[in-house]
Amino acid sequence: MTGTDQTREFTTANLAAWEEAAPIHGKMNQAQLIEAFREPGFSCLDEVETRRLEALGVVGKDVAQICCNNGRELLSVKNMGAARCVGFDGAQGFVDQGRELAQAGGLEVEFVCTDVYDIDEHFGPGFDLVTITIGVLSWMPDLERIFSVFANLIKPEGALFIFEQHPILEMIEPAGPRALSHPVRAATCNVAAQTRDLPALSPTPLANPDGVRPVRRTDRMSRPGGAPGQRPIRPAPVQGGGRFTPTLGPGGALVSLLRR
Repeated sequence: MTGTDQTREFTTANLAAWEEAAPIHGKMNQAQLIEAFREPGFSCLDEVETRRLEALGVVGKDVAQICCNNGRELLSVKNMGAARCVGFDGAQGFVDQGRELAQAGGLEVEFVCTDVYDIDEHFGPGFDLVTITIGVLSWMPDLERIFSVFANLIKPEGALFIFEQHPILEMIEPAGPRALSHPVRAATCNVAAQTRDLPALSPTPLANPDGVRPVRRTDRMSRPGGAPGQRPIRPAPVQGGGRFTPTLGPGGALVSLLRR
C-alpha cells in the first residue's frame, strides 16, 4: 500500500466517524448556536484566539478554515469583519450545520464538503489567512502533504494561523482541588519574533491550588530577543513556497504562522 493509499484509508475512516458524530453534536448545541448567531457580532472564540486574530488584522481579509466542523469559529471571524470566508470540512452533516448557522446570522460564508487533502485547486492561492484550530492536526496522517495544501491556499504575503493545544491539557481534570484554572488561556505565546511586529501578550498566570507548583519555562531557547517560555522549532520549508515556524508557549498552546 502506497503512502497516498494509506492516507486515503485513514481519512475515509475518520470522515465516516465524523459523519456519524455530526447529528450527535447537532442535538447537543445547534439550537443554542442558532440563537447565539442571531445576535449581531456574536463570537464563540476565546480571549487568546480573539486577541491574536485582532493583532493579525482580519477586517477585510479573505479567510479559509480547514476542518471547520459546524463553522462556528469561521462565522465568528466573519463577525470580526472578515471579507470572503470559506470553510472546508469532510463531513456533510457539519457542513449543513454551518450553513444553517450562517443563515441564522445572515452571514455570507461558503461551506465546502471535501476531504481536506482534495481541496479543489481553484480555491488557491485565494486567502489572506488560512486557519486551523484545536484538534485538527492530530487527525492528519500526512503532515507534509497537508501543509502543502495549506500553502497552496495562501496568497502571497498571506499567513497560516494555527491555534492548537498540547494533548497533555486534555489530561488535566477541569474541576477539583488540584485543577488548573483556564489552562488554555494560560498558554498564550508571542509570535512576533517569528513573523512581524505584533503586540506581545502576557501569559495569564496559572492558579496554584493546594500549593501545587506549576512548571515554568525560564529558558530562552528562541533567537535573540525571544521571550522566556518560547521554544521555536527550526523553520521548515513547505512545498509550494513559504516557511513554517511554530512556537510552543507556556502551557503547551501553539499559536503560529506560515508566511508566504
